Amino acid sequence: MKKICISPSLLYFVEGRNVSPFEIDGILDLASRQTHFLEDYTHIDLMEKGTLVGHDSYFRNMEVIERMDESTRLGLDFHLMVDNPWKYIEHLSAMYNTEIVTFHAEAASDPKSLVDRIHGFENRRRNNEHVKAGIALNPKTPLDAVSKILPYVDMVLLMSVVPGACNQAYDDSVTGKISRLRDMINEKGLNTIIQVDGGIKQGNAYKVINAGADCAGGLIIVSGSGIYGAKQPVEVIDAMRHPVLVGADHGGVDLKNKFIDIFQGDGIPYFDFGTHGGPDVSVDHPIFARLVAENISSGRYKRGILVCGTGIGMSIGANRFENVRATVLYDASVDGKRIAQLAREHNDSNLAIFGSRSMDHETAKKDLYLWLNTPHLGGKYTARNGMFDMPG
Repeated sequence: MKKICISPSLLYFVEGRNVSPFEIDGILDLASRQTHFLEDYTHIDLMEKGTLVGHDSYFRNMEVIERMDESTRLGLDFHLMVDNPWKYIEHLSAMYNTEIVTFHAEAASDPKSLVDRIHGFENRRRNNEHVKAGIALNPKTPLDAVSKILPYVDMVLLMSVVPGACNQAYDDSVTGKISRLRDMINEKGLNTIIQVDGGIKQGNAYKVINAGADCAGGLIIVSGSGIYGAKQPVEVIDAMRHPVLVGADHGGVDLKNKFIDIFQGDGIPYFDFGTHGGPDVSVDHPIFARLVAENISSGRYKRGILVCGTGIGMSIGANRFENVRATVLYDASVDGKRIAQLAREHNDSNLAIFGSRSMDHETAKKDLYLWLNTPHLGGKYTARNGMFDMPG
């Protein structure tokens, strides 16, 4: 699975305000101080009053856009909510920091020509790559609108709100649309990225992540108020980019589902590899041990949870992977500290393994919280842990 990318929307800082072009440097500085440059792109909503949206946006001003290109340290991800994308694509695609230019299917009579023109510009931030061309769909526009152009675009942006304003609620009907688009891309053997924009916050990001993170081309999450309006934007970006990976065989599915209830109730982003078939569907634990462990081993994801009958089989499978420190958690304490706490403090455990039949489920839920929220102590323990990955 590819890493999840984050593209915070600067619309949050300007929507509904009378902002001069000269303030853009200050906006960029404020945004970067909030996120510490941890985001992958900067999302720019360029709106022009017409059939798609009912008003112009601050970013329709080319003086603003050019000042951004001069000042930013991040790749620019442009979303054109305009009736005539030809009016803007050449100017935007030619800028130094432009990485993605997306136009709306609803405004494109000849989308292939638009894609070809965008592809004619070099992405100067990444040698030997062209500027990526994206096509956007409003929530009510069916996926049939992109079926023919899908092999030619680099990205499909699915709007999960009606375009044009911040602080709208996520449209749950779009979740199934994300899943269907993922299946279309994967079944056709394409490498198309899915981007989702609208109403996404840390508390509901799991819906988007579970629907689209396993798309072959990867997933980009766009969020404005969900990131910049949060108390700790850096923590939100990290949580969205690094959801807790979850897997279970048939023997662990009941406890796994209880963990997922916790994640959803507490707004903890996660990705569930399965099994989704229930306790009567036989699925071997090595399958899910590999799926979770290899993604943590790659460094793209930070932590995971595995559940089987006793936890033993999962731990054997998971610990075969470099940089994975899988720990079987059991119902015990040492010197007043739970094993779940010690696994994090001393061993920097990045994969917790539970036995559905070997631990009381209420105790397991408490240990899950403890494992998730206990920091590694570092120091001498870091040096010791480094020995695990030394060649034999």
